[in-house]
Amino acid sequence: MKELQGLGVAPDLIVLRCDRPLDKAVFSKNALFCNVRPDCVIENRTLESLYEAPLMLEQASLAQAACRRLMLEVPEPDLWEWEELVDRIAAAEDEVRIGLVGKYVELHDAYLSVAEALRHAGYAHGVRVEIDWVDSGELNAGTCARRLSGLDGIIVPGGFESRGVEGMVAAARYARETSVPFLGISWGCRRRSSSSPAPALPGLHRRGVRPLAGGRMTLAHNGNLSNADELRCALELAGAIFHTTSDTETIAYLVTRKRLRCPSIEDALSAAMDEIAGAYSLVLMSPQKLICARDPHGFRPLCYGVTDEDIYVVASENCALAAVGARFLRDIDSGEIIVFTAEGPQARREHCQSAPRASCVFEYIYFARPDSGLDAALGYARASGIPWGMGLVRNRYVKRTFISPGQSARLDKVRLKLAAMGECVRGWRVVLVDDSIVRGVLQRALSYRRARLRAEEPLRAQALRVRVRPCSERQAAAGLWRLARGASEEPSGHAGAE
Repeated sequence: MKELQGLGVAPDLIVLRCDRPLDKAVFSKNALFCNVRPDCVIENRTLESLYEAPLMLEQASLAQAACRRLMLEVPEPDLWEWEELVDRIAAAEDEVRIGLVGKYVELHDAYLSVAEALRHAGYAHGVRVEIDWVDSGELNAGTCARRLSGLDGIIVPGGFESRGVEGMVAAARYARETSVPFLGISWGCRRRSSSSPAPALPGLHRRGVRPLAGGRMTLAHNGNLSNADELRCALELAGAIFHTTSDTETIAYLVTRKRLRCPSIEDALSAAMDEIAGAYSLVLMSPQKLICARDPHGFRPLCYGVTDEDIYVVASENCALAAVGARFLRDIDSGEIIVFTAEGPQARREHCQSAPRASCVFEYIYFARPDSGLDAALGYARASGIPWGMGLVRNRYVKRTFISPGQSARLDKVRLKLAAMGECVRGWRVVLVDDSIVRGVLQRALSYRRARLRAEEPLRAQALRVRVRPCSERQAAAGLWRLARGASEEPSGHAGAE
């Protein structure tokens, strides 16, 4: 400090690094010789945990002294989360040993972020993480059992160049063969072996096409799983590494895991269906088989057909079959698995009737025929004697609006999609026929346009709206309501008809 003062550098705060608590005389002496206030001399002693340091410095009033010198207000600190973390660290009694296999382990700071992430994961679960630093350059197939035995988990972090790669691959293979949880990061992820030294342990590969015993697998999926988060969490705890947030990857990973213990891919799929829940129609392919499956509730449609060349085709809509020159054979039943081989289709029905059927009518009506409301409108006009006309012009470049992520985006797209022909509807009492309502966005947008027409022509009559859904008489009756001029409340029967 004397040297700095000789150069004209005057401190505002002094932090004293020490291994034990300091006497008051030390604070007074440093304050006197360095020309600072005694409360501007702060003790920073060595602690058992680095995460105790912020609490210690706060107790020593470091923040208050700095804010006072900068003429800033001193807010009341809110450190309860930090205190809770320190309490968890101190209370942790159990311990896990994690082997960190890398090529720079002699310099622990090279993997500081990985090491701290492991420790934080341990704190979250109330355990201490002891890291066993393993040099991948000294590891091979012959030394793995001795060097890695007794570990609760193995992690292979990133790195550069090819040095130590053999040891990384050996560690990944050892983890898989002994069922030790394994995590590969960056370079370490690519070192996860995709081949197996034993037929009972076919490799795993984190892609849409995965190596399996006897070949590879591809998967297509229509639907959403209701227990996807639970399955994903369980798979990750078992060492799975996901590259997307898609339910499809979860299903593919689960089938791959089941395939390790099942004699065929269709058996693996059947076992996976015991665990997955929700809406799904699946098509799987291996080099020798085409397999399709539908969830036990039958939420989503699935059918198959055959071409003149005896090629089987599976699709969600039968119109897709005609597009590729195939003729429709039949729908796949709820819970049914069909395996197509060179001998033809073979049905498996162990999941059929295991759950009540709950097919989504919307899939059959709207997806197959987006303009199906025209038929209903013509029928209504013919039965009622009211003239039919096109009061709305549709923008064919705007696709389905109900799948947009936000309400404002849906409204904007609807206003772009449909334009009211003012000269055709202005001054008329109008019956609006609609075959499907998902969120009511279309009706709100039309109510907005109708309000604008009334503002321009305030003496015009109100509109009568009728929603007709061709699915059933009960739903059609539930969709009938009247909106008075300026009414904004939800129509009666709206929720039940959805």
